[in-house]
Amino acid sequence: MFSDLPEVVDPPRYQQHKPTERDLPKIPESVYSYDSQPEVVRSDLPQVVPRSFESDKYPLNPQTIDPTRQVDEAVHPKPPKRQIICGLKRRTFYIVAVVSTFVFIVVFGVVSGVVTRSNNNDNNNNSSQNPSPGSPNNPGNLSPATSLSATEVTDLAGNTHVYLFYQDKRNQILVTMWDSKTAEWATYPVSNASMSILPDTPLAAFSYRNPTSLLDVYYLDTSNTIRRLQTQDAYPLDGLSPAPLGSSSQSLVAGKGSRLALLRPQCEGSSKCSVSDQVLAYQTSSGMITIASLFDSRTKPIGVATNGSVIGLASVIDKDLLTRDDVLWRLMVDEGGSLQEYQSEAAILDWAREKSHGGINSSDVASFDMFSFDTTNTMTLAVTKDGTATARWLDDDGIGDFTTSPGGTQGFKFTALAGTNGKRIFGVADGTLHEWGFDAKSPGTWRYVGVVPT
Repeated sequence: MFSDLPEVVDPPRYQQHKPTERDLPKIPESVYSYDSQPEVVRSDLPQVVPRSFESDKYPLNPQTIDPTRQVDEAVHPKPPKRQIICGLKRRTFYIVAVVSTFVFIVVFGVVSGVVTRSNNNDNNNNSSQNPSPGSPNNPGNLSPATSLSATEVTDLAGNTHVYLFYQDKRNQILVTMWDSKTAEWATYPVSNASMSILPDTPLAAFSYRNPTSLLDVYYLDTSNTIRRLQTQDAYPLDGLSPAPLGSSSQSLVAGKGSRLALLRPQCEGSSKCSVSDQVLAYQTSSGMITIASLFDSRTKPIGVATNGSVIGLASVIDKDLLTRDDVLWRLMVDEGGSLQEYQSEAAILDWAREKSHGGINSSDVASFDMFSFDTTNTMTLAVTKDGTATARWLDDDGIGDFTTSPGGTQGFKFTALAGTNGKRIFGVADGTLHEWGFDAKSPGTWRYVGVVPT
């Protein structure tokens, strides 16, 4: 059915408007539990507007902050890594290293040249200056024909001290010492040029405690007078000073070519041993072997021996006795090519002729020494002029054996030998000091220990 009313036509779009609150239908408001709260009243005061940031306008792309995102190095290549060495560029480091090495080589060469020139000047200087205490000398500094004397003592603390006396090429007497506490060798000068020491003088030394530590060494001056150097503080060594021979002012003069031997009995604590029991043996110009007391300078002629006779002195104790009162002194000399023994029961003026111990030719013997070990045994050491070593050993009854070139000495050409009561043997070979040890059960076999620094 058609109506005669006018037709409703929609206005054009540009004339259309949004509905207003007035146009909206009235809808009943819902009631909530918090309707009883105070009503928020809209204010006409200016409102706080939130601050705007550029980051709010242009939000970050999440991909740009993803730490796990892998960068395409083909599109965005990494900058080359800078190589640093010790805080320097590699090239700078190599330049500095090359320059430093060159400077070091130049400085080292200059210093070495100065030191070498200084050492050569010192070696060519024949002055009488002594080596610094404790400083090792160069191998070969020993006099080619030096005598050698060795002595050993144990202090109250149980430390062993060994003393080796010899001459150097400047004619001075040196001592090289071993201390078991430090396990080191040290060398000291014990003489000076004013002493007028006889070149290649015979040397005889001993050390003991009674109760203090004493060390004596005897030598000949250029007039063949027997001289003494002594210290009463042997460890540590406090220098050796000239000392008189006993209580007398009398001088003892040895004959030309005389050797020296020294004895200190191994009987500390024995009623027959005292400080006055030290004796020295030498040969006079008439060939007489003479014993001298080091307490009062009394002398005892023993007998005429071959000129330049070997001389040995040692002290032993009877092994069958429970006490050390039975002390026996032994003296060995060359009588017409035979090694003749004399004995004394710790009496300086009382000596008896005993048995002979085989042949010996003193004119061919460059070095001779005699010492005791284990309180009851005696050993003699002889070095012939061709460098051969011969050892003889005896028990307290004078029964023993001998050997030429003891085991452990092959290949050594000796010029001197000396032994100690601690079963140590020291020898000079090719200008160098060497040490051996041996066992009382096989004294003919020596165990090489090594070189002794001098």
